[in-house]
Amino acid sequence: MRRGALLLLALALAGCGQPTEPTKQAQTLGSISTEGRLVADNVVSGRTTEPFVRVHSAALAEQARSLEEVAASPRLRSLADRIAGQLEDLSDRPGDENLADRVASRLERASRSAGELGR
Repeated sequence: MRRGALLLLALALAGCGQPTEPTKQAQTLGSISTEGRLVADNVVSGRTTEPFVRVHSAALAEQARSLEEVAASPRLRSLADRIAGQLEDLSDRPGDENLADRVASRLERASRSAGELGR
């Protein structure tokens, strides 16, 4: 059963069902960056655990990388890359409050950029 759950997770993260429409891609990137910002904010405030941050940030980064592969424009591709990079940094150093604070700010800007691209 555990292998089946891991396989389903791997398939979900591998890009199955990624949007192809630029507006939807931008909205998805906005959601990923907003969720990542919330995780980073919880690190700063001490309201989460390092294992959760490590796993959740890595999963969000993989979603962004997956979208980067099918992005409809260079701007969306670049944004996905920046979001994924920030989330990978957070996943690599889940207890670093200073890093988390910087990541939260950068992901907030990324979310705004995604909103502008989604118009």
